[in-house]
Amino acid sequence: MNEEQTTVVIQRYLDALPGDSAAEPVVRELLERAAGRLRLLCATFLYKSYPRLTRPPVNLETDELLGGVVAGLLTALRTTRPPTVRRFFALANQHIRWQLIDQARRRGAGGIGSCGIAGQHRLRPQPGRAAHAGGDRGPP
Repeated sequence: MNEEQTTVVIQRYLDALPGDSAAEPVVRELLERAAGRLRLLCATFLYKSYPRLTRPPVNLETDELLGGVVAGLLTALRTTRPPTVRRFFALANQHIRWQLIDQARRRGAGGIGSCGIAGQHRLRPQPGRAAHAGGDRGPP
């Protein structure tokens, strides 16, 4: 089945999601239908952006990552209803990143920075520090 057909089917599931706890069967069907694309996203993130997690001592595999992502999405979809396929996969991408960062921290993969995980938290300026590289705070 091609990507366009999968996108259409996923949108139908998103449209069918009720706003209450009765959504559990629909959510499970949605995730089952999206599993192939979620697995591909997990593999892409893992092997291209976080390759160190695939080597010892972590040895993270795509299916292990996918399991954590699906569990997170099951929880998230109890309270949130993405209106579009694009938003659904944006939510999935966020859960993939969270899982990868969590795996790096829990398994001690040589520190977050050495796992190929971007240190975005380091880019935010600290209070009382210059916001740009070089540390020049301007005129006194």
